[in-house]
Amino acid sequence: MDGLRPEHLVHIPMTQDLLRLAQRQAKLACIGGRSNIREDDDRQDNLIIDQTVGQIGQISLALWKDGHVGEYLSQRAAANAYPTQGDGGGDLLGSNIDVKASRLKPDADPMRYRLAVRPAELHEGWMYVLCLVEPMLTSATLVGWATAEELSDEGADEYGVFAGAYTLMASELHRMPPIDWTRKSGL
Repeated sequence: MDGLRPEHLVHIPMTQDLLRLAQRQAKLACIGGRSNIREDDDRQDNLIIDQTVGQIGQISLALWKDGHVGEYLSQRAAANAYPTQGDGGGDLLGSNIDVKASRLKPDADPMRYRLAVRPAELHEGWMYVLCLVEPMLTSATLVGWATAEELSDEGADEYGVFAGAYTLMASELHRMPPIDWTRKSGL
């Protein structure tokens, strides 16, 4: 990998409108499911916040990639039309990009987090992005990315909360390619 450093992280502010959008979509996405991190009772108690964090991750990815949420809205329209079908992991419509969002603990160092992907979610040729959402949901950080092959090369964790998952430390991820939406195209 290319030695990710804190200055490579991509910070995405969440406006009140974006947060409301994430919350609306999270409510529509609350159809149950299971968690490999939380116990069942805790999962139900935290379902709406967990779903909101995931939606913020998807919104952040769309904003970074396109500078707007159009593709996110298209993906959500498709997901909402078939709520029990699932998206196969693609967080942008028709893509092979899966964003893994987690709520950042207060005063935590993003570089000490791990990108974790469960075996059932690991698909050859896919890209996995680690997104950390601030505790108050006011911003998100796209930390970096890795391929399925890079994750599986490390082997699955054997112990702890990520037992059975393929993980990489933030410092081992690729930096997000720089995209500058303020440039003029010259057309």
